Amino acid sequence: MDALLARIERIYQEVDDETQDYLMRLHAEFTKDMETLINNIQKRKRLINQIS
Repeated sequence: MDALLARIERIYQEVDDETQDYLMRLHAEFTKDMETLINNIQKRKRLINQIS
């Protein structure tokens, strides 16, 4: 994930304002989705531990 974000940052610096805005929206959506996935994994781990 860090490599992807670093690549986005490099590309961001090389493109026009409109593309920068688009990349920022993609970054925000990606970050939100990743946080949701991590939270879901943590919840499942807690449930598994409770059942065990």
